[in-house]
Amino acid sequence: MLTFGGGVSLKKAWMGAAALLLLLAVNLHVVCRVSVDGQAVEGRYSPAALTRSRALALRTAEEILPGEAALPAWQVRRSLSLLPPEDEISRLTDALLRGTEGVAVRDAVFVDGLALGHVADGAALDAALRQALYGSRPAGAVNARYTEEITQHRVYTRVGRDMSQEDMLLLIRGCCPVLYTDADGKIVFG
Repeated sequence: MLTFGGGVSLKKAWMGAAALLLLLAVNLHVVCRVSVDGQAVEGRYSPAALTRSRALALRTAEEILPGEAALPAWQVRRSLSLLPPEDEISRLTDALLRGTEGVAVRDAVFVDGLALGHVADGAALDAALRQALYGSRPAGAVNARYTEEITQHRVYTRVGRDMSQEDMLLLIRGCCPVLYTDADGKIVFG
């Protein structure tokens, strides 16, 4: 019997090496890294997640656009990793939709849950709403608020379908008046 310097036989060494290789093989994962239109998308994805993400992006784009949608080109690099895939497909689906011609990401505006439309820059609309709220405050008013809740959510929509900020302000002011109150909480009219 052939042994190494500590009494370890060659057979045991081969069995140990085989067990180590088997352990590595069991813990290796196929992961994909993706680039959309040359831009790397953060994350490690399984091949199944790639398929789900692409199908979801295509269904969404076809719902938004008239006719058939063409998703942007993507490059996939497959490798083996000890780390499992993340499979968070929302980032990949978002990158595919943002790269689809004719699809835009906009801020949808809601007043008490009623959708009014969408604008290109929700932050600018917020600033304009604050200015409209406090810019024309009547004398004696210490507090101002809109009578209805105004919210925004990011949505995917067709390019060219958003409202101008001025039109959205007029629409909001028409369906959501401003309430001014004095230090005692009484309503103040301007």
